This record gives sequence, structure tokens and C-alpha cells, in this order.
Amino acid sequence: MELVEDVILNRRSDATERLVQFAESVKSVDKTAVKDEAWRNRSVEDRLSHALVKGIVEYIDIDIEEALGKYDRPLSIIEGPLMAGMNVVGTFSALARCSCPRSSRARG
Repeated sequence: MELVEDVILNRRSDATERLVQFAESVKSVDKTAVKDEAWRNRSVEDRLSHALVKGIVEYIDIDIEEALGKYDRPLSIIEGPLMAGMNVVGTFSALARCSCPRSSRARG
């Protein structure tokens, strides 16, 4: 707690470095990210919306190609599943539950 207080209250010139050093010493080295790929079994519309909301770009080419085969115009993809995803992002942002993944990555 003292390390955090030192940063917040600006009590030491090396407060940030000390807090970062402490954080590095206690973080788990054996953490392995578990990917949940169940969303890949949904419809292309749901996959595009999910990827937009979560900021996932790994499958964008595959899903857009599939959507282009299903929709008569590219604009229909934008107005359909991509706009549905943006509505979810807007709702989450309004509820302060998420922030734009791109801006989060740029900061971190």
C-alpha cells in the first residue's frame, strides 16, 4: 500500500519505478492465456460483430470473404453485422464497460 501511496501522493522521485519493480516481482510467470474459440462456430454475422466488439483481427479476412459471398453489396456488410457490433460497443462505452481496443493498445 505504501508504494501506491508514494505514487499517488508523489512522495518520492522514484515512486513509479519502485511500484513497477514490485509489480514485476509478484506477477505470475506461469500465466497462459486460454483462448475461447467457441464464437467461431456462430454465423458470420455474429462472428463479425463479436470480433469488432472484442478487437479481434485474426479472422477478419476469412469472415469478410464469407460475408461477401453471402451479401450482395459490401455496404450491406457494413450496415448489417458491423453496425450491430458498433451498437454493442456504443452501449458498453455508455455504460463504461469497455474502451476502444485500438486506443487501449496505443496507450499500453
